[in-house]
Amino acid sequence: MIGLGLGLTRQNSAAFGAPSYNAETLAMIAKAIADGLTLPSAANLSLISSTIDSLKAAGAWSIADRIAFWGNDSSSTGFGTINAKTPSADLATIVNSITLVNKKGIEGDGVSAYVDTKYNPTTDAVNYGLNSASILLYQYKVATVGFDLYGGDGSQVLRIRSRNTVLQRVNDISNLNSTVNFAQVGTIGVHKKNSVDVDVQVNGTISSRTYAGTDILPNSDLTLLAGVGATVFGDSGVTMEWVGADASAVGVAIHTIMENYYNQLQLL
Repeated sequence: MIGLGLGLTRQNSAAFGAPSYNAETLAMIAKAIADGLTLPSAANLSLISSTIDSLKAAGAWSIADRIAFWGNDSSSTGFGTINAKTPSADLATIVNSITLVNKKGIEGDGVSAYVDTKYNPTTDAVNYGLNSASILLYQYKVATVGFDLYGGDGSQVLRIRSRNTVLQRVNDISNLNSTVNFAQVGTIGVHKKNSVDVDVQVNGTISSRTYAGTDILPNSDLTLLAGVGATVFGDSGVTMEWVGADASAVGVAIHTIMENYYNQLQLL
């Protein structure tokens, strides 16, 4: 990356012929270099920078705790392990045979492969709360084996599945009062608004559901492509990951931003 050794900022880097990235993207680049991770192309980094700017403008950056760009053109899983919201945080850990699809993201195998995010809501949360929590994922490939997409510990108080079911839980041991079909390409997610009210999202459509109100905050690292304490798995393909406070008010904007990132990435 031109300019990193010169201490260039977003404002002055262009004057030296270097790409212009925001401070958050520069922090991700610095983390990648420090940990020996392969960087995406300059064009992809510019896309990440503009995506972060869009999340900020939508009000979706400040309320996030965790954002991951699993889809990139680095031909490596490494850059996706960085938490874009807090690059200094521990890198996520790839466990077993995750499949990398360049410029799309990562896929599980439905048997044993998953990601330990190294993010525990009980100990690491800043914005994510017991009754104000959202998880949004851009799913480019629907699961055909296993179906578990996101999870926590064995108590199943957090379990999101790539299928049509009432068992879509965020911070609650009870199921939804009616099904939602997350076996869909695009943005899927759950917004917990209070003890009983929850919104579910499929792409740009958000609809209301309820839980019984048995609130429990997960106390374990959250897992991507696995659930129930990483004992059940799924083979979905995931491009982006967003975790934070209740984002129901900006959920449609997040979908638009995630979808634009995915579509623009395919053009690089």
